[in-house]
Amino acid sequence: MHFAWVVKKPRTQHLASSGSTPSMDGNQLRLVDCPNCKCRLICIRSKQPETFNQLFFKCPNNGLVTLQGDPNTCGWIRSERQYEAYLRMMDERREKLKQHYGEIEDLAEARSTDLVCDLKEQFGQLKNQHEELKVQVDQALADIWDLKMHICEVKQQLYEGKKMWEMGWSVVPVVCVAALIGMLVTMVLK
Repeated sequence: MHFAWVVKKPRTQHLASSGSTPSMDGNQLRLVDCPNCKCRLICIRSKQPETFNQLFFKCPNNGLVTLQGDPNTCGWIRSERQYEAYLRMMDERREKLKQHYGEIEDLAEARSTDLVCDLKEQFGQLKNQHEELKVQVDQALADIWDLKMHICEVKQQLYEGKKMWEMGWSVVPVVCVAALIGMLVTMVLK
């Protein structure tokens, strides 16, 4: 099912025929939007004998009695006293909403302040852990450099033929230690 949005135009041509005329002196009260149609309400002065010269506030889409069945006709109309009560009610609602939203904003601000403090603390901890890891990596790299230098010396001695049989079995632990340090460094850097 598809719905089409219809822009409702004010039916000001019905004002005279409905026994009322637009009034300018009723504008002490602010005009708000119709709660049904969302168009600006109008103020009229009645010409009907029962309500002669009284002010009414109505939707411009409020048609004649004969058009009551028309789906484009809005039924919103209030006497001056009813309209004043309506405005007071709307103002009270607005104030309650402001208070409620103010409380929510205060609560949100307090929670966000707590959250910021927690995040700063966690950041400080992560920064300390990062510094510790940097020190460990630097130490591991220094140990690897020392081991590399020791291996170079052993290679040089082997190349020269010195201590060939003496060093044979001592090279194996050095290589194992180097492999172990290499594995530790890769685990730390992950």
